[in-house]
Amino acid sequence: MKKVLWTVLTVWVAGCMDNPCAYIENRGSNFDVVPTGKTPDGIAVDDNLVGFSQEGLGEIIDRQASEVEECLERNFGSGLDFPFIVTANGDCTEEVGTGLASFREEIAVEISGDFSISHDGTQKLLPLKAEDSVCLAKGLDPKKGQCRYRVSVQNCTEIIIPPSGYLFKDGLIRVITGCANPWGHPLLAECAAPSVPALSGIEPIRK
Repeated sequence: MKKVLWTVLTVWVAGCMDNPCAYIENRGSNFDVVPTGKTPDGIAVDDNLVGFSQEGLGEIIDRQASEVEECLERNFGSGLDFPFIVTANGDCTEEVGTGLASFREEIAVEISGDFSISHDGTQKLLPLKAEDSVCLAKGLDPKKGQCRYRVSVQNCTEIIIPPSGYLFKDGLIRVITGCANPWGHPLLAECAAPSVPALSGIEPIRK
């Protein structure tokens, strides 16, 4: 039994060493992110799957990015100096993370047109199944097939969201800070708190 556990741990650690960003990414996330434009503040956006107008979309993405930036700087300073308890509870690593200075130039956001509505009608979900442990921690039954992510991070700096953009801040904080759990400490969770409606945060304005 010990040998099996050690083998699993070795494989996981080796995988993270090969791709340090795996620490903050969603397992199995493999969206094809091809930016089609930029927001007024310079964030690359792939919106071709849903045909959004750049007007409105860019403003909402930029507003949320600014809210995260201001909150992180207020709570931790421009250099993101995390107290030990924040690093521990937020599952933070110094191996990855863009920092605050240049994150707008480094990230890309995909507004995915491939989404579903949760069984209770309150959330837009990506076509990416969450791990059973994540489902159970939220009191959801993974066997019912409705436990899917609402935001995904891949390739270190790519953030995928359904058209609501409800948990965009969650993904953005992971990319900026290298903290895998933005909800693990109140000072991080304050910055991750959604500021758009769960179903209509980014309204579809057809071209």
